Amino acid sequence: MTINVLIQDAIEILKRHPKVSNVHALPATSVGDVVVCADIDTNLASTWKAQGSTPSGVRPVETVEILFPSNYPQSAPVATLRADFDASLPHINPHKTGERVPPCIYQGYLLDALHSDGFGRLVVQLVDWLEKAGEGMLINPAQGWEPARRMGGEHIIDFDIEEIEKNRPRPGGLQLLRMPQVWWNKGTRSYARDPKPHTANPFTGRHLRELIESGEGTLAMCWPATDLDGLREPYARFQPDTVTNFAEMVERAEAYGCKGAIDRFKRVLNEAAEHLPFSCVYPIYIGLAVKRPYHLIGMTTNYEILLYRLQISIPQGILSESQAVAVPILSPVSTSLLRRTSGISNDVTGLRSTVLGCGSLGSKVALHITRAGFAPELLIDRGYFSSHNSARHTLTPNDMFFPGSKSEKIAELVKEFNPAKAPRTFNGPIQALPLDSRSGLDIVLDPEAIVVNTTASNPVRQFLSGSAFRSRTVEACLAELGNVGIMTLEGPGRNPSTSDLMALTYEKLRELGRLHAFKQDASNTLQVGVGCNSVTLPMPDTRISLIAASVGQALLGMHTAGLPDCGKISLGIIDGDGMSVQWSHSSIGATQIINPDQADGWNIRILAPAHLKIIEDVQRFPTVETGGIIVGRVSPAGREILITDVLPAPRDSVRSPAQFVLGTDGRDSMVNAFAESAGGILVCLGTWHSHLEDVGPSQMDRETADALLMQMQRLTVLLIHRPNGYSAVVRTVTA
Repeated sequence: MTINVLIQDAIEILKRHPKVSNVHALPATSVGDVVVCADIDTNLASTWKAQGSTPSGVRPVETVEILFPSNYPQSAPVATLRADFDASLPHINPHKTGERVPPCIYQGYLLDALHSDGFGRLVVQLVDWLEKAGEGMLINPAQGWEPARRMGGEHIIDFDIEEIEKNRPRPGGLQLLRMPQVWWNKGTRSYARDPKPHTANPFTGRHLRELIESGEGTLAMCWPATDLDGLREPYARFQPDTVTNFAEMVERAEAYGCKGAIDRFKRVLNEAAEHLPFSCVYPIYIGLAVKRPYHLIGMTTNYEILLYRLQISIPQGILSESQAVAVPILSPVSTSLLRRTSGISNDVTGLRSTVLGCGSLGSKVALHITRAGFAPELLIDRGYFSSHNSARHTLTPNDMFFPGSKSEKIAELVKEFNPAKAPRTFNGPIQALPLDSRSGLDIVLDPEAIVVNTTASNPVRQFLSGSAFRSRTVEACLAELGNVGIMTLEGPGRNPSTSDLMALTYEKLRELGRLHAFKQDASNTLQVGVGCNSVTLPMPDTRISLIAASVGQALLGMHTAGLPDCGKISLGIIDGDGMSVQWSHSSIGATQIINPDQADGWNIRILAPAHLKIIEDVQRFPTVETGGIIVGRVSPAGREILITDVLPAPRDSVRSPAQFVLGTDGRDSMVNAFAESAGGILVCLGTWHSHLEDVGPSQMDRETADALLMQMQRLTVLLIHRPNGYSAVVRTVTA
C-alpha cells in the first residue's frame, strides 16, 4: 500500500511518542484513505492495571485507529476507540450505536489544531484524553456538567435555557412554545429562535394550522416527572447522543423521566394534524429536559436540554420512524452574549449614550458599540438615506425602499441586537429636541451619560456648547478627506466644552502643519445630484471605517472604565500606506471663563494650555508685570472668544512693577508666521499682561485696547491676569 509522504510524516510523529507502540497501517477502506492502528499506554493506577481495567472499562493499553482522509492535511485525521468502549464517559463525540467510539480530544476544530500546532498536538491530546479516562478525570464537577456534544451547524436554535427553565411547568409537564423559523424544504438546514409560550389550551387543529400558515415552529419541552417519593434523582450518566428517530428518543425520554410528557405531545400533535384538510411537511422540535447532578458549564441551571428536530408529514403526524436530528442550542443574541463575546465582563454597568448624526461615521460607531453590548438609547438624525450614502454607510441601497429617516433605520438595526430595548429616535434638528421627561428623550440631561456627536457641524457644535444638556459630549469627525480622525471628550461639568476642544484641536493641527487642509476640504466637494445641496466629500468607506473602529474602541473604554476627570483630544493620522493610524492623545483641564463688563455680551474662554502658559510666565516674573500675545478663535454667532495659545513676548519687551510694555523685535514676523500656519482658522486676538495687585483694567489698559483696535481693525482683546483671576477689555469694530 502506497502512503503519501505527509501521512508518513504523521506516522513517524505518532511512533515517537513514549506512550505509543505497535504503530502500523491497516488496509484502506476507500481509495486514498489510510487507517493507522496504534496501542496507547493509558497509565492506569497499579490496582486497575492488575485487575485489567478500571470500573468504567478503560484498559491498560487501548488500541486506537486513526483515519487519515485522502486529502490530508486539508481534512483532519479522526481517532476512534473500540466499539465496546464505554460511551457513557464524558467528552465522547456523537456516533451511531455499534460504531467505533470517537473521543472528543480537542475543544475546537481538529483541523485548526492540526494547522496551528501540527499533528503532534493531536497525539498529545489523544494520549491525555485516555489517561484522564483511566483516572476518571475527564470532567471536573467544580467546573460544571459537560453537555452532550452536538455536531454540525446545519440546524440551529437560539434560546436562553435558563429563561425557559424559569417558566417550566409542574414535574412531568409538557411546555408548548412557538417560535419564528426558516428552513429548506429538503430539510437539510434550518434556524429557529426566541421561543414564546403557546397559550392555546387545548392545542387543536386550528392552532396547528395557524402555526403552519404563519411559518412558525413548535417546540415541545418535556420535563421530568418525580419519583414515587416526590423527588427526581439527577441523571448522572454521560451518554453520547445516538438518537436517530422518534422511537429512540422515547427510549431516552423514559430514562430521563420525560416519557409522560413526550407521549402527551405525540398524542396532542397527531390529533391536531389528522383534522387538517391538506398535506404538507412541517418541522417540529422536541426538547428533553435532563436533570443533572450539578450545574452546566458556564450556567446556573442543572437542566440539560437535549433538543431534536423532526420534519413530519401532515396529516400523518409523528411516527416511530420519524427521523430525529440533534440540534445544538446556542445562546440568543443578548447584551450578555455580546459583552462576553467582546471580552467584556457582564459586571460592567456602562454609560447611557446618545448618537447624534447617523451618517457614514455615526452609523458605524453606533453599530460598533451596539455589537459590544452598549447600544445607544437615543439616535438623532433628520436626514434620509440617499443613493450616494451607499458608498460609505452601514445601510445598503435596498434600505432606500423603506420609509424612515437614517436614525429610524439605524434604530431598527440596533433593535435586532436587543429587541426588548429598542433605541428611541428623534428626526428633527437637535435644537428642537424636547427635554421634558414625558418625551422620553431627556437622556441628554443625565450628567453620567454621553452624547456622541458625529455630525461635523459647526452650528450643532455651537448649540451643544451652549445648551442645557448635562451629558458630556464626545465629538468624532474626519478631516483632510478622511486622512485625519478627530475625537474630543468634554470634561466634568462640560468644561472644557466641545467648542473649546475643537478650537484646541485646530491649534494642534496647526502645530502639525495640517490646518490648511480644513479649507481645502471645502474645495473638494463632489456633486452627487441636482441642486446646490447635492454635494458630498469624496473619501472611501475604508478610510471612514479605520477611524470609526478607533472611535468605537475609545467609547468601549469609556463604557468599561468610566469617564475621565478631564477633557480629552485624540488625533488620528492615517499613514501613507493607508492602513496604519497613528493616534496621539491629550488631557485638557478646565477652561477659565470671563464675562467682561462693557463687552457687549462677549465672553472670553481661556483654554487650559493658554492658561497654564500664562500662569507659568507670571510665576517666572513674580515681582514685575509680564505679558505676551494671545491667539485663538472668534465665534460671532455665540459671541465667544476662545484663547487657544499664548505667543511669547518679544525680547525687547519691558517688565517693571508699574507696567508691561510689549516689545517689537521680531513681533511682526512671529505673528505673520502664526497667521500663515493658521490659515485664517485661528487668528491673533490681542495681548495679555499681569497685574501685581488684584485690580481690573486701568485707564491705560483701556487706551491700549483702543490703540490695538485701531491697529488690528477687527475684534481685539486685552487680557489681564490678576492674582485672583482674570479681567479683560474687549473692543469690536463698529459700523
